Amino acid sequence: MASLPASMGTPSPSFLSRAVYAAVSQPTVKLLCEDEELRVAPLKKIIKDAEWLGVPFNCKNAECGHCRVTVKRDRLVQASEKEKKYFGKDFRKDVRLACQMKLWGDTEIERISLST
Repeated sequence: MASLPASMGTPSPSFLSRAVYAAVSQPTVKLLCEDEELRVAPLKKIIKDAEWLGVPFNCKNAECGHCRVTVKRDRLVQASEKEKKYFGKDFRKDVRLACQMKLWGDTEIERISLST
């Protein structure tokens, strides 16, 4: 996405739709999942974004583990208490629950296939 020249400043919402204004004025980070890439808002849960990338979800509350992903490049906020409780003593930094993840920088994940 092209950025505006600094001399133009940030345009006011009256000139642009709210969606375009938000895209121009708010920072984003990259979420990579296999061959797909999204720009997402930092420090917010990525449930909808990961779902769009094909990560399977069920409970969305750190209870079932359907949304487990392998973290290839880590720029994540620390694991939530729910996430730590789900994994217990088996918690690893490279396997996380997408329903609980928040990014602070560019991050790459990989879906984990669930065997039934």
